[in-house]
Amino acid sequence: MAEPLKNLLSREFVNELTRDIRKTSKKFDDAYFVKTTLKDWNQLELKDRTNRIAHGFHTSIPGNYEQQLQVLLSIHKSYKGLPAFVFPAFVEHFGIDFPEASFQALEHFTQLSTGEFAIRPFIRIHQKITERQILKWTKHSNQHIRRLSSEGIRPLLPWASPLREYIDNPEFVLKVIERLMQDSSEYVRKSVANSINDISKNQPDEVLNLLQKHLGKNDVTDRLLHHGARTLLKSGNQKVLKLFGHSHQIDTEVASVQLTPNTIRIGTAGQLHFNWKLKGKNREKIRIEYHIGFLKKNGTLSYKVFQVLRGVVEPGTHSVKRKLNFTDLTTRKHLAGKHKLKIVINGVEKYSLDFNLI
Repeated sequence: MAEPLKNLLSREFVNELTRDIRKTSKKFDDAYFVKTTLKDWNQLELKDRTNRIAHGFHTSIPGNYEQQLQVLLSIHKSYKGLPAFVFPAFVEHFGIDFPEASFQALEHFTQLSTGEFAIRPFIRIHQKITERQILKWTKHSNQHIRRLSSEGIRPLLPWASPLREYIDNPEFVLKVIERLMQDSSEYVRKSVANSINDISKNQPDEVLNLLQKHLGKNDVTDRLLHHGARTLLKSGNQKVLKLFGHSHQIDTEVASVQLTPNTIRIGTAGQLHFNWKLKGKNREKIRIEYHIGFLKKNGTLSYKVFQVLRGVVEPGTHSVKRKLNFTDLTTRKHLAGKHKLKIVINGVEKYSLDFNLI
């Protein structure tokens, strides 16, 4: 079993921070920092530990925010990855009245960690000056900072509050997307695709316009747009499917569907086997998925989409076999009861069946 991510912010990590700050700030109240930060430490999850350390910086390092920030800037290069989240978290919680100093600090912190959560309060309170800074970051030589300009403005960034400003009107997000769509870094392009996907959930027509404008220019951009349109593709949006060459009018059928066993124990797997046929004489661009409707506590079904095939296929009969795993995950706990499976070709449901988990 993997070790919890919160353990990266260990007591030893706090002690290491303490030693490094003490070297830079002679009046740093190290005893108070350790005592208040580590209180009930074992009960705190990752985000709470991050915020606890950030607040400890504020209460234990002498001086005002900008002076405290200089201390953290002097030590942050010794830390990277998830543990280094503590530095942008300090900016997020205490830097809102100092946007210029905070932007400069995030440029440094982001290169070894990430600042997409820290920038969001500035968008809400100092929107115009923050947007000007973000546009500058789109041209930065460092890929981590360019990624910040995209990831930080995602309307629906996971584990962050939604940005209603951009959900209702994604014009600025689209402006950043246009600048970064052909970025040299795949790390940046993946963030751009995620921003497109966020927009698609509330403003699908904006994404449709983006696809119509840019599809077909080059393979790199086409892959980015395909990833960005994934929610629309999975939902069977026929306009988007058609743009990617998946016609819903082609003649196909699904037969000989077997899910064994029909009653599956939670924690085990089932086997899905079916045949499908592409009729006619021409090769076609095919997208096949199976959708599983997982039972929720309120009795409704929540569907998850699994891709089986995407590509050009010759006419004739084809066979598909897949293992369906029903082991509990951190992101999904299975419930006993009736579930549903659908087989979908080019956005059109071709077959469905009910099955039980026990």
